[in-house]
Amino acid sequence: MANEPGTRPSYTRKDFHKFLIPSLIGAVAFLFPIPQEHTINTPLGIAIDLGKSLLGDYLPILAMLFVCAGALFTLYAVAAKPRFVTEHEFLNEIFIVSPFWVGSRLLGAVFYPLIYFKIGPEIIWSMDNGGTPGMILAPALLVVFIVLAFIVPFLTDFGLMEYIGTMARPLFRPIFTLPGRAAVDCMASWVGSSSVGVVITTKMHNEGYYSDREAAIISTCFSVISIAYIYLMADFVGLPHMYFQILLSVYLVTFVLALIMPRIWPLRSIPDTYSGTGNQDLSEDIPKGFTLKEWAVHTAVEKARHQGPRTVINTCLRTFASLIVTTMPLVVSWGTVVLIIA
Repeated sequence: MANEPGTRPSYTRKDFHKFLIPSLIGAVAFLFPIPQEHTINTPLGIAIDLGKSLLGDYLPILAMLFVCAGALFTLYAVAAKPRFVTEHEFLNEIFIVSPFWVGSRLLGAVFYPLIYFKIGPEIIWSMDNGGTPGMILAPALLVVFIVLAFIVPFLTDFGLMEYIGTMARPLFRPIFTLPGRAAVDCMASWVGSSSVGVVITTKMHNEGYYSDREAAIISTCFSVISIAYIYLMADFVGLPHMYFQILLSVYLVTFVLALIMPRIWPLRSIPDTYSGTGNQDLSEDIPKGFTLKEWAVHTAVEKARHQGPRTVINTCLRTFASLIVTTMPLVVSWGTVVLIIA
C-alpha cells in the first residue's frame, strides 16, 4: 500500500508488479528488436504477420463489413442523435461528426461493395484504382488495428506514461519552456494517441493548470503522432522492417521542432494568461519524503492500482472502434478517388 504524502513510499510486491509487468509487455511488444530474415522485426510486427496468415482471404470481406457498418451507424447517429450516443463521450466523439466526415465514410461504404464484387465502372474497382485500397490496404490495416488495439492498453493504462512523464519533469521547463506536468500529456500523445494528448491538455487548460501559451505549445508541438500510428503507417506503405528508423526520425524531428517553435512567433507571442476556471496550486515540488524516482513510481503504481481486465477490454474496444470508424473508410474512399485522379 502507498504511504500518505510526506512519508517515504512503500508498496506491496503485487502493487509494483501490476505496474511493471503490463508496462514491460507493452514496451517490449512495440520496441524489442527481433532479427528475422535479414531484417529486424518486433513482437508487434510478428503478431501482425501471423494475423494476416491466419485470416487470409477473409480479411477483405471483414474490412468491407466494418466500413459499411461504421458508415451506416454514423449516418444514423448524425441524423437521429440518439441519447445513448450523444450522452456517451466516446460514441459522441467518433460518430457525431461534421458533414465532411459523414460524406467520406459514406463514400467508402459505397465504393467498397463495388470494389469487392467488381460491380459498376471498372475505373472504380480495378487494381490500379479502388482495388488497391479496398483489397490490399484496408484488409492489411484491419489486422494491424486488431493487434494494436490489444497492445495499446499495456502502454497507456498501467502507469508507464506517468512514470516516464514524472521522470521527465525537470527537463521540460528549460528545454521546452513548459511546466513539468506537461510531460504526462506528451507521453499520452506519443504512446497513446495525439487525440488523447489534446483531450488531456484541453481539460487541464480549462481547469487552470495550463496558461494559454502552454496549452497551445503542447497541442501543436507534441500532439503529432503516436508510436502505434507510426507502426501503422510503416506497415501501410510496406516498410514495417524500417519501423525503428521511421520512429527515431519522426521523434527526432518532433524534438527539434519542439525546441524551436515555442521560442518563435506565433507561439511565443501568446500571453501566459490562465483562461481556465480553476484556481489551481501549480507547484511542481515533489512531496516531502519522496525522491523524483520514488514519486514517479508512486504515480505509476497509483495509476496501475485501479486498472484491471475490464480496463484492458474497454481500451481495446475503444481503440479498435476508433481506428475502424475514423481511418479505414478514408483509406477506401479517398484512396480510390486519388488513384482515379492520378
